[in-house]
Amino acid sequence: MVLNSPADIDDAAELFLRNINVAAEYSILGQLACSPPSPTQPLLKPEVLDLVRHKRALRRRYMRSRNPLDLRDFRRAAYELRTLLFDIKSKYFQDMLRNTDPNKNHGFNLWKATRCVKRQPLRRIPIMRPDNTWCRSDAEIASAFADELEGRFTPFALASPSQVQDTETFLNADLAPIQAITPIAPGEVAYRFADLSPLKPLAMMALTAELLRPSQRRE
Repeated sequence: MVLNSPADIDDAAELFLRNINVAAEYSILGQLACSPPSPTQPLLKPEVLDLVRHKRALRRRYMRSRNPLDLRDFRRAAYELRTLLFDIKSKYFQDMLRNTDPNKNHGFNLWKATRCVKRQPLRRIPIMRPDNTWCRSDAEIASAFADELEGRFTPFALASPSQVQDTETFLNADLAPIQAITPIAPGEVAYRFADLSPLKPLAMMALTAELLRPSQRRE
């Protein structure tokens, strides 16, 4: 490996340290046959690391020369590396899910793996108080929400005392007496029907319910 610049020295040192870590992890996995893969990221093989170093070198070459041919080579290497990493991660997650085990002492724990999943950061929305000032603490935010909710959720508007008294007076008043229905005999109904014209409908003959309602026979 030829080192022509400080950047090349940094890349070589990074590659050397990464190879040491990969070798150490592979040696541990070889001793523990039932040991699960790392939950944070898959182990990268030396070939992948060489491709990463090659892509970085092509990027530095293009940044110095601005040659379209160097840009073509850099994009080709970046696409090859991206495809290879996608395949490695897909295989890693398939193996990880296949080896999941609820037991914490053996196998891969799915609960620990979910802690490594990237989550969207919570965004604290600024709260403005009625005096056009921003809330700075949790106590000020709680007070602003309490004032807003107290202003919105108000009890129903009750009637005035005079309206309540008028309603109670009306409900407690005695009802008007109902006039009793005078019973009639069936003969009187037949006599009324005999006087009516057969050509007029019943609604035009002023036929009331009292004439049609059956009544008791008079003693």
